[in-house]
Amino acid sequence: MPIVTLFFDVEDPLAPDSDDAALRVCQLLAAEGLTATMCVTGEKARKLRERARRDVIEALKSHSLGLHTNTHSVHPTTMEAVKDLSWEQGVEAIRKSEEPGLASFEEVFGRMPCCWAGAGNTWAPHVLGWLATTPIKAWAYSLLTPPGGEPHRVNGLCGFPQHGAISEDDYASPESRATALDRIRALCSSKLEWVGVFLGHPTRYVHRAFWDAAYYGGLNPTGEIPLPEERPQAEREALFEGLEELLPKIAELGPVLPLDEVLALPWDWVPMGAGAMRHTREAATKRIAQAAKWPIHRPHLRVESLLAPLEAALGGLEIGRLRR
Repeated sequence: MPIVTLFFDVEDPLAPDSDDAALRVCQLLAAEGLTATMCVTGEKARKLRERARRDVIEALKSHSLGLHTNTHSVHPTTMEAVKDLSWEQGVEAIRKSEEPGLASFEEVFGRMPCCWAGAGNTWAPHVLGWLATTPIKAWAYSLLTPPGGEPHRVNGLCGFPQHGAISEDDYASPESRATALDRIRALCSSKLEWVGVFLGHPTRYVHRAFWDAAYYGGLNPTGEIPLPEERPQAEREALFEGLEELLPKIAELGPVLPLDEVLALPWDWVPMGAGAMRHTREAATKRIAQAAKWPIHRPHLRVESLLAPLEAALGGLEIGRLRR
């Protein structure tokens, strides 16, 4: 049985209802005795403090916490910030963007995040250069995934891929829940020693669309941003009940550990072979090209300048295997 890590993205800074949704998710996890990895944006942390949601902050603190970027979809995104910059300039751009998020984490949660987790579909190798200067020694939702899907390491920084996902709408009916669970079961029946399972965004339990639609196409809206359409109460409850039903079934597939505990396990790091390196390079190049098409991004975003630093990052890539 593999080790399973559950991920949620807590990112909506706009709607107070999304705070309640995050709290409800934490309560459902607590009822099952499960600890997840909550990836929280710096802006969300600041909003929780501003809205005096100490209950939500304390609930999140009972889980492993990742920095889900400082401002998520605000432009420039991670890719936009480093496009066409040198390595040193790009690392400095990431530092300026992300250090306010780290400061907010320390102020709101009283600790540093255990990982940095890219927002949506935006990432750049320069993030690894910045992380190397921080106490954070891991990143989640990695685009550098080896062919076998293992955790991996570059210059002492550990990368964890997202293997499978259950979307909010998957919770809606018995049929969709069964299909989603079958996907996760198949992952857990593979040779993977660790499986990262993404379980969605609490805000989508109460809204039918994402909070950041106003940022699509490179826009930074001014003034009041309209909230997405709300789900009727019955629809909300059906999704929460679906999550409640799935959590114990997922827990049967393997021991559930948050990312900070996974990082503390005895890993052996093995240099990647030439064939696996070639596959990883090709796959990562395709993922970066696909990520550039994220609808949030500015139109026709070109990321060729990311390929040279990507090549440098891959040069020291190692595969993680648990010491038995």
